[in-house]
Amino acid sequence: MIITQNYLQTRNKIKMQIETIGVIGASGYVGQAVTEGFCEKFDVETYDIKPKDRTCNSLVELAKLTNIFFICVPTPMNKDGSCHTNIVETIVKNLDVIACNREKDPQFIAVIKSTIPPGTTKRLNNETKRITCVHNGEFLTEANFIEDFLNQDRIIIGGPRPASTVVRTLYNKAFPNIKTIKTSSTMSELVKYFTNCFLATKLSFANEFYQVCEALDEDYDKVLEYALYDKRLGQTHFSVPSNETHPETGTLLRGWALACFPKDLNAMISLAKSLDIDPKVMQAVWDKNCEVRQYHDWNDLVGRAVVDEQD
Repeated sequence: MIITQNYLQTRNKIKMQIETIGVIGASGYVGQAVTEGFCEKFDVETYDIKPKDRTCNSLVELAKLTNIFFICVPTPMNKDGSCHTNIVETIVKNLDVIACNREKDPQFIAVIKSTIPPGTTKRLNNETKRITCVHNGEFLTEANFIEDFLNQDRIIIGGPRPASTVVRTLYNKAFPNIKTIKTSSTMSELVKYFTNCFLATKLSFANEFYQVCEALDEDYDKVLEYALYDKRLGQTHFSVPSNETHPETGTLLRGWALACFPKDLNAMISLAKSLDIDPKVMQAVWDKNCEVRQYHDWNDLVGRAVVDEQD
């Protein structure tokens, strides 16, 4: 890329303006973590559908206070398993309209924390005029979401310059000791899905191996203990049963659930099929989980794991 004078002026103008950041979807795990993580270095203003979790009552009001917005809203799965991106896309396009209606020509940046299919950020950048989207996937856990965000081991920022450079500057100020990686938006989106789908694969494999040990009357935990001396396996996502309980019987559940793994694995299965790829491995991972999970609790997470018909 040729570094033009206009590029430098745009980058420096945005960097000088950023004393305040906006968080959209502040009531969720990711939104709360972003708010907490940046509040020591920046003023953080929020917008959320829940009045108690917002400092601004509209996107218009929020956009008067900042030009950079962290979008932390749900992307549940549709009935066919594909990713429901409507909420993200609506927010981005509404912000673009706000920018276009200004007398001056503001440069808005949308940092998409939500998990979205590869190519979505690039498409949104092609469809909008005065907002640049950057993808910045989140790898926290629901159990320790604040601590995970504050102690993350890498930050992946995907999107065009100068917007991606500005986002990296924000992170470097708030988290100077954490490695930041700049790449394309599609690469960033893929990395997020790779991570979640692989961790789900480990869990389904562990549950199947647990069944083998059970049939042979052997102790799975001992097998796991001895196997994990091999460092190549990693140390996480092998626990069987899980630490969740059946809501009716109180027994520990096998398999995996919550919101992210079910929706993200199904989104990749759907994407692979749309690309004429037979997702045998990922489909088997899902089928095994549905078999061993006595209660399909992701169906209860309407709006987070599965789509709300009203959206």
